[in-house]
Amino acid sequence: MIFIGIEDDGNILGLAPDEVRKTNKLISDGAGTNVRPSIIPMTENVVVSSGRP
Repeated sequence: MIFIGIEDDGNILGLAPDEVRKTNKLISDGAGTNVRPSIIPMTENVVVSSGRP
């Protein structure tokens, strides 16, 4: 698992909606072009109490 939007001390920062889209695209594109055989990563966006995913 890879957690994005978490500080080193465990504080949850979250991501803005445009950051979520960009990050998901980077992960998907990277897995499709830089991994052989290519893989299809599964991502899950979780909304936290602050309302940020």
